[in-house]
Amino acid sequence: MANKFRQIDVDQLDEERYHDVKTENANIGPNEAKVQELLMARNHAGALKECLAEIPSNENHRSAVTIVVGVLTAFKTSEIAPAVKSLDIEEVDMLMKYIYKGMEFFPNSSGQLLVWHEKTLEKGGKGCIIRAIIDRKF
Repeated sequence: MANKFRQIDVDQLDEERYHDVKTENANIGPNEAKVQELLMARNHAGALKECLAEIPSNENHRSAVTIVVGVLTAFKTSEIAPAVKSLDIEEVDMLMKYIYKGMEFFPNSSGQLLVWHEKTLEKGGKGCIIRAIIDRKF
């Protein structure tokens, strides 16, 4: 009974044996050129969907937040509710993460981001706030 706590082979967890698998294009975040093209075509909803398609990596999350805040501030207030209603729950959660990061990095845009927060909260409920806050990936 005394040895039951030793069921894990700690030698397998040796740093020399651990190999982190990385793919080149995994989690790169929004494609800035495609987002700008959609914004120029006045397809704000398409630009938002493009921004929410992939989780940015830790190395480029600040630039991803910059792109997304640019997209969010391009919307007119009357266009926000329909855009949020067209999102699925994963996109709503990602949007909430971007809203909070946007408030952190760009306090001058907080007024517009609060409108987004209100509409996103209506769609995703309080659960999207909790998921956005506790997620460590972003």
